[in-house]
Amino acid sequence: MLRAAAIIALLLPQLALGAGFAKQSLFLSHSPVTEGETVLIHAVVNNDAAAAFNGEMLFTEGSAVIGKAAVALDPGEAAALSVSWKPSAGSHTVLAELKKGSEVVERQSATFTVDAKPVPKAAAPASSQAAAAVESSEKIQGTIAGVSPAV
Repeated sequence: MLRAAAIIALLLPQLALGAGFAKQSLFLSHSPVTEGETVLIHAVVNNDAAAAFNGEMLFTEGSAVIGKAAVALDPGEAAALSVSWKPSAGSHTVLAELKKGSEVVERQSATFTVDAKPVPKAAAPASSQAAAAVESSEKIQGTIAGVSPAV
């Protein structure tokens, strides 16, 4: 009896844990990210259970859903799941939830900073461009008049 209890105690973690995230597995496809760029959010999951795992990965920021990905893992298998994201500038905390049906098996979050889009340099006002063109023309005309024979 004691031996059976010890075997069950050893197997329970394998049965309970099942699929989960690899360590620090939530990351972006490239960095730095600038506002307006599309980036991939990746999450690496593995199945340590003796049975296959079928579910989904849900990526959110606050109450906004970024995307979903189906998860199908054989025992001992690992996979990288990705969704496309076009973030605004600032700090974003993304939550990834590994779900089997409506049950959340595991959660992982990461905070990413997105740089603001560079501001283009302002062009000179049109009135100053026109004035510069006139001045340039006057200098040329003066130079021509100085070397050209008078009629």
